[in-house]
Amino acid sequence: MARLLDLALEVRNIIYHEVVRGARVRFALPGEKFRLSTCAALLVCCKQISAEFFPIFHEDVRINLSTKIDKKKGTIPLPNIRLDAIQHAKLQLSVFATDGGMIVLKGMTGLKSFTFPVEETFDIPSHIFECNTQPICHCIPESDWQTDWKSAWEASMDCPDCNEALALGHLQRQIHTRKALLVGKCRCNVPRDGYGSDGYECACSDNPIRKVIGAWEYSNQPFKLIAEAAIYDDTGFIGDWTGFFDLGAKEMVICDTIDNDLIIDEFVVDLQGY
Repeated sequence: MARLLDLALEVRNIIYHEVVRGARVRFALPGEKFRLSTCAALLVCCKQISAEFFPIFHEDVRINLSTKIDKKKGTIPLPNIRLDAIQHAKLQLSVFATDGGMIVLKGMTGLKSFTFPVEETFDIPSHIFECNTQPICHCIPESDWQTDWKSAWEASMDCPDCNEALALGHLQRQIHTRKALLVGKCRCNVPRDGYGSDGYECACSDNPIRKVIGAWEYSNQPFKLIAEAAIYDDTGFIGDWTGFFDLGAKEMVICDTIDNDLIIDEFVVDLQGY
């Protein structure tokens, strides 16, 4: 069997890009057990492979430095990590709200995208299926819903397309109703379901998300700013979804949590007034 270094550089580069495709890197907490990832293995296996792989790693991988940043000084005790070379980063709110977090963010001058987590989850409750009395997809003829909607409803519960369409419909309504969370406004009277009114949204100028968004807009949006929203499935039918909201394009992408390249849905969120 050929060793990696026996292959042509062009072939090795193809392999490196495949390894980092969709990769997300975070650093373990002190005492936390973890398995060495393929990315980490390529970075430490030998000088030549590390030198070849490192630029591709910086270019394509989203790096979460939250557990490594000194929250006062902004220093990162990691060898070979250059802030100005990082192109895709993620920081927890508890980190970039600190002086150190802001220092790190300013030091990442080569950023192409910066991701921050939304404070609360969006939910897909089980009751959305109980309320459905309308045809969702073509699995059941519309005439069946008109003559015996209860039997049609029971049959639709076994249809993955119906389940997904109902979940996405509810999720869209909920996100549009609670869109203040995507831009860092507080949780004052924000309804948890997708059917309530907007209620009163206060500005909460101390919210770190608002500070980052303000600096990002003031500097003419130099990189993609993305809000990562966890989606909790209470139905047992949907699986693990995550939402990524691009504040520049105002587009929400719902994708599989494990494989972010598997896109479930995309839609625009109107941020007028926010």
